[in-house]
Amino acid sequence: MARMTLRLKLGLSFLLVGLVSASAVGGAAWWMLMRDFQASVEEKAFKNFRGDVEAYVTQFGSWEAAERVYAFPDFVRQRHLPRAPLSAAEQPDDERPGSPRRRRPPFKFTLIHADGRVIQAAEGVARGQIAPPEWRKNAYPIKIDGKVALYAIPLGRAELSADDRIYLGLMRRALFVGLAVAVVVAAAFGFVFGNRLAASLGELTKAIRGLRTDGELPESLPVRSKDEIGQLAEAFNHMGQSLSDAHRELRTSNETILAQSEQLREQARRDHLTALHNRRYLDEQGQTMYAHTVRHHRPMCVMLTDLDHFKRINDQYSHGTGDEVLKRVAQILENNVRSSDLVARYGGEEFAAIFAESSLAQARERCETLRRMVENEPWEDLAPGLKVTLSIGLCDNLALGSLSAMLSEADDQLYRAKDNGRNRVEPGVVNCVVQADVAVPE
Repeated sequence: MARMTLRLKLGLSFLLVGLVSASAVGGAAWWMLMRDFQASVEEKAFKNFRGDVEAYVTQFGSWEAAERVYAFPDFVRQRHLPRAPLSAAEQPDDERPGSPRRRRPPFKFTLIHADGRVIQAAEGVARGQIAPPEWRKNAYPIKIDGKVALYAIPLGRAELSADDRIYLGLMRRALFVGLAVAVVVAAAFGFVFGNRLAASLGELTKAIRGLRTDGELPESLPVRSKDEIGQLAEAFNHMGQSLSDAHRELRTSNETILAQSEQLREQARRDHLTALHNRRYLDEQGQTMYAHTVRHHRPMCVMLTDLDHFKRINDQYSHGTGDEVLKRVAQILENNVRSSDLVARYGGEEFAAIFAESSLAQARERCETLRRMVENEPWEDLAPGLKVTLSIGLCDNLALGSLSAMLSEADDQLYRAKDNGRNRVEPGVVNCVVQADVAVPE
């Protein structure tokens, strides 16, 4: 049998040590990453749940009062809808309303009242049952107005999102590739320069153990020569820098994706020509404003306005001029209402507005101002002889029962304004505050 050389022995020994070290470091790093990542997901899940519960109870006064108006899951969907109002076509199949494959929430909680009553039941626990005292040991307190009003008890483990799984997959692959490269490079240099590698083994092992999963570089290996051992140190330093750069690029990519996603959500809520909110946003946000107004017995008035003879403007001056007229009118409307009011392009040459906390008289005065501003705008800057006026219809009758009914009444008043000669405001029926017996829409 051929005699095994020292170089071969050292190479094989280093290969074995490299494999064992890589497995140990990789396993420990992956376990720590999963543990910390899971804890972060659960903490974020409870933070979101607590925010929803606080908003739910705060808005309606108590959990029982809130349930009479909104089921908690419906409230949560409604609360988060304005920040991400994707159309049905834009939503994934398993995210669309009514889809049988809607994604489950990332985390679930049993909710108990401060007096111990279960108000959101879990499997095997009846609603209204008095929770055992030991349940509160693992419960998260939820404070309302500085006092603990509810306790949330986590159920099971948080489910990771698709983005979380992609991120962990990339980290796992980067970790495995990095450790594999380290083992291969170390074994090659071990066979060629076993005697010198033995002296550098401690430094290399320490450097491998210094690899971190957060993308931060460990302390670089010193390069004492330009031979193979020095090249090994350089290769390891380059690998660490590559991992750090890859992590940084991944983080930058995630930030870019988040920013683009937010931009797309905002674009879905805006009219592309006038930059005003679109009709879908008006319907969603306006119904919330209507419900709040009715519940608190406050005044509110809706406006529907139409550009007079707009087809004539397009036919006589061109559609490009018509688009410029729409943009300038939109700017006048947006710049001359309060921040608490809502202005949107309703469709074509129609615009709509919701005046919060405004009586019919106040809304009419504001609309008269808007009408005069549009009439007195120097339209001849766009085209010689161009004149633009508005006809406006108003409605403050909250007793009609919904925002759509009020808009329909405002539309009738708009047609009345046109029938009466255009370039005028028709206020509709005076009915500033809804009566106490008007039902709040669910």
